[in-house]
Amino acid sequence: MEETVGTRVRLDDANVILVGRSQEQVALLLNDAIHKVMSRYSANLASAGITLSTDALERMVCFAVLRRMYVLNAMIPQDRKSREWIGFAEYDMTGDPLVRDVVRRFCSKFFGKDYHRYAAAVLGIPTDEFATWERRRIEFLNMW
Repeated sequence: MEETVGTRVRLDDANVILVGRSQEQVALLLNDAIHKVMSRYSANLASAGITLSTDALERMVCFAVLRRMYVLNAMIPQDRKSREWIGFAEYDMTGDPLVRDVVRRFCSKFFGKDYHRYAAAVLGIPTDEFATWERRRIEFLNMW
């Protein structure tokens, strides 16, 4: 049996293994994606007139990108991984449910009852669109 090699990434309570990825690949993909998402989210916040510390935003972006990376890595068959990662950093994560959930959890933890406004601003979407997504998310989770 062939041993599958991967890279472990730890960030606070996140502990992710990216199977079939070298440390160099992960570092390049992660750094590029974090940089691009940070730029996008910073612009979204500035447009909404909301200030968030760079440290807080970076932490949220790291968790969001890492979560998306983990799921994408798990879904792609080993023989297609090199092709499927092309464009990962350019992928617009705004509508991604996994990313929205990370943003929702982060904002609800740090901003309390007013978190909808912050989460929508980070994602660059109207507050009512975020509220609709969250309501549908809860309805979906309550089905089970």
